[in-house]
Amino acid sequence: MLGARRALACALLAAGALGATWTPDEDALPRANRTWLERVADELDRSLKVYPPPRSINGVQDLIIRLLDDPARGVLVMGRHIVVDRQFFVKEYHQHKGLLHLDFLRALLERGASENVVYQFEWNADGFKSQDQLIRDGCAAPKRMGSGKAAVKQKSWHQSVQERPHMLPRLVIAKRYGYDQCGILVPNCYFESQDKWEEKLVTIARSSETQKAAEDKDPRVFWRGAIRNEAVCKDEGGNFARAEAVALSVSNSKLFDVKCLECDIRDDVKEPCSEFTFDAKTRKALKNEKKIKGKYIPKEDFGRYRYQLNLPGSVSGSYSRNLNHLWLVGSVVAMWNAPFVEHYYPALKEGETHVAFDRETAAAALAAVTPELRDKLVQNARKVADELLCPDCLANYWRLVVAKLREYFRLGLVLDDPARLQSALEKFDLDGRQLVALHSSLRGTSAHFITEKRQLLHLAAVALNETVPSSDAAPLPNGAWNPLPKRAFQGLTRRRHAAGPAARDVPSLLPEHHERPPAYVPRHTRSFRRGRTVTPRPGHFSTKQSSKRAGTQVVASAKHRAEGVDDDGQYWHHAAGVSLDELDNARSARAALSRVNGV
Repeated sequence: MLGARRALACALLAAGALGATWTPDEDALPRANRTWLERVADELDRSLKVYPPPRSINGVQDLIIRLLDDPARGVLVMGRHIVVDRQFFVKEYHQHKGLLHLDFLRALLERGASENVVYQFEWNADGFKSQDQLIRDGCAAPKRMGSGKAAVKQKSWHQSVQERPHMLPRLVIAKRYGYDQCGILVPNCYFESQDKWEEKLVTIARSSETQKAAEDKDPRVFWRGAIRNEAVCKDEGGNFARAEAVALSVSNSKLFDVKCLECDIRDDVKEPCSEFTFDAKTRKALKNEKKIKGKYIPKEDFGRYRYQLNLPGSVSGSYSRNLNHLWLVGSVVAMWNAPFVEHYYPALKEGETHVAFDRETAAAALAAVTPELRDKLVQNARKVADELLCPDCLANYWRLVVAKLREYFRLGLVLDDPARLQSALEKFDLDGRQLVALHSSLRGTSAHFITEKRQLLHLAAVALNETVPSSDAAPLPNGAWNPLPKRAFQGLTRRRHAAGPAARDVPSLLPEHHERPPAYVPRHTRSFRRGRTVTPRPGHFSTKQSSKRAGTQVVASAKHRAEGVDDDGQYWHHAAGVSLDELDNARSARAALSRVNGV
């Protein structure tokens, strides 16, 4: 009798009839006869169609300049060269996510050249800088955000009516309100680079806890993380969900080991938020700090639990980086019901890849998981890690995004044509900008400041044309940075790169399903098999603020016109041994230049 009830509950869970269904499933595109990879590509196509494509060459050139006009978000990639403003990654602008994104690109370009592309990278977890900015950009208000004055933060509502004449496409790491929000989804920056992500995966996969059979694991739902009280009620969604989940451990400790490491929980009586109010039972449980606060557990040991809970992020209730590695630990992934989505979510489905619940449905959802369903969910969780989130999978998805951006916005008509690209860059205003060029090769990555437009024009010529002397070694020689006359751009042929698949080859861009042994060790990490530590490649720059750590050194060549640096008439100075982290700070950059110049 009990078995029949569990089977019925399982069927109800799979059908979405047991409590609320997982919210992203409600808005997903039709999935019938579509593979996981095709679902992801379908959603990418839908997100692009929100934006009007340019109708002329001039329109493409104008789009390129408008994308680069934002110093905190604009990125230009040409072959193995990246051009960004210092604001994209410097710590005084809280742009550590920008630096992580550059590290992701660095690893890709050290393995091979990219097709030329330009874009804006929105690093905010919500998928927008602010809600009023989302509307001001011309985007329709997502249905779960609401509409009108009540939908946006009050402090800048008056600006929201000043819509831009044309919507600007942005790459976003998540969408807080779901698929109908503006933005083109790309991997969140906490996957970091291929090499770093691979190291993490290998460490987790080889853990003895990960390799335990499901029946031998602790049967409880596990989570560790922070709850940090946000000043604005509208941003309390993530903390509210986390607090409700933590309270479950007090009321049902046999099912839940969900505890906070930092427990700064809003007192909803003294600081009420009308949309986030605890019931009496939850409020009482949260007052027991000894039962809600847990000890730190390293990621390699997460696999000791049968269920891994993913909760909304603490800052605003969007995605959480914690989910990145949960698919690999040999457990069932449990998603707290929330509308936010990431780039691979179109492939996910409640009852197929994970279970989903909230405070009210948690116990019933767990009771519905039979051993057969549990094994299926564990297997499919591993499949998510292998087919969607492996290092090569993320690289292939990025190439797909680049190919579709180029095709839909016709970027290749300008970015692949030397004369048209020169014409576009001539319109680019460098006043007040602090551009940095990164150059990648098999031997590593180096950095230069760009202080004059002719340097930018010459870099474009180097990137597009083999007829201009250049080397794959980094940094480029001084001679390659001398100014070129305008006629140098005429009659030059496009430089063809090996890594340039067309958008029509979408199926080949994403990996087919491949079986891997239980202990996942990528085939190109032989030193891991021998148990040795892998030394970072020479160009591997770190997001840490210490340039002493192995692998953080890059070569910086610069003539940055900053106060205190004399102009001796030369375009470039080589400052070997200066780390990218030193470029992170204007003062230290000037000091580095002073050392080289003997000032």
